[in-house]
Amino acid sequence: MKIALLIVVFAVLIYFLYLFNKVVYYKNLVKQAEADIDVFLKKRHDLLGKLIETVKAYAKYERNTLENVVKMRNTIAEKGAKDGSADGEFKNAVKTLFALAENYPQLKANVNFLELQKEITDIEEDLQKARRYYNGTVRAYNTFIEKFPNLLLARVLGLKPFEYLDFDEEK
Repeated sequence: MKIALLIVVFAVLIYFLYLFNKVVYYKNLVKQAEADIDVFLKKRHDLLGKLIETVKAYAKYERNTLENVVKMRNTIAEKGAKDGSADGEFKNAVKTLFALAENYPQLKANVNFLELQKEITDIEEDLQKARRYYNGTVRAYNTFIEKFPNLLLARVLGLKPFEYLDFDEEK
């Protein structure tokens, strides 16, 4: 009888260790996905700065527009990965810069400008993929800690579900 009880206790302990390690695995996936988004946001921030400098060289008379875009760029950098409103602000700023470039045919033909346009488009696609991956890892983690019996361990450890990133275009 004692041996059976010890086997059951040992099995439960092993199972809870397995669950704990799985929770750690999922949490680290979520953190890595968030870090990936931050990397893309920083790269996008740097590209916008390069784009602004390239446009400045041609659009000396558009100082007010450029100053507003620089202010917006700095605001976005402060808001970080989880603020969906910054995403819309970034897209509006890029549209403004591209519209400004329409007034300068020599700028539109500039190799640096064209490369930066392509890089920004590529970064936006990578950022969308990273956001989808983040939300997928959040879904996996949240599902794991909400299933029974995992939820018992989650409650004991005080684990809370992560929030999804919501980048609704209307925001």
